[in-house]
Amino acid sequence: MKRILFVLLTAFTLQLVNAQTHIGFTMGANTNNAAISGISPSFLPELNPYTGFAASIQASLNIDRHFSFRPSLGYTEKGFIMKETTTTDIIGIDLPIGLQANTRMNYVDLAAALQYDYAKSGGFHGYVYAGPSLAYATSAHVQTKTNFIIDVNVKRFDIDLSDDMYNRMELGAVIGTGIGTTLGKGELFADISYRHGFTDQINDPILDIGIKNRSVQFGIGMLLKFRNYDLGVRNLI
Repeated sequence: MKRILFVLLTAFTLQLVNAQTHIGFTMGANTNNAAISGISPSFLPELNPYTGFAASIQASLNIDRHFSFRPSLGYTEKGFIMKETTTTDIIGIDLPIGLQANTRMNYVDLAAALQYDYAKSGGFHGYVYAGPSLAYATSAHVQTKTNFIIDVNVKRFDIDLSDDMYNRMELGAVIGTGIGTTLGKGELFADISYRHGFTDQINDPILDIGIKNRSVQFGIGMLLKFRNYDLGVRNLI
């Protein structure tokens, strides 16, 4: 049994090495919100999503006609916005007064997805992918604002992520879909993905409060053919 598993793993590894490899980049936007648990919703201020920048370097290693391995290394801005609004009466006109706190965290993230390519039509093809992800928070801050007719920045607070109460590592999963087309020796593509964080951002042994990231990411990118390895796999197996 061990010998059979070894042969299968060897054949699979050689197939990946022998695969057609593309390397490229993607850039886009990441819209993130927080799923907060452990606090009654009646005590929470209004929560709104935060949209930040996202970019990654990724590869595509063909396994067969339909499947490919899709690892990526990227930078992603995540966060959420808390708002509290009241009104004041001025000469008989109710004017809103608001307080706002924008929390932003910058992550370096690694994903390893399996991609399936399906229908091809008119030079385009669709695909879906899914897999695990691991992210590390490099920095974070909170920008407070007040609103009275116009937004005014009040103060920025840097978050000390080295404090034990914060969890810098985030284990998650990604699932997405997109469309691509051949462009020269490469591929131009656009896709949208949902990214689900399983890890709480807060480590507090007393307060059972959970804050997890939930993101929708849109990106446009380009993959270029890097090299087509030929190790004579068919002769080796």
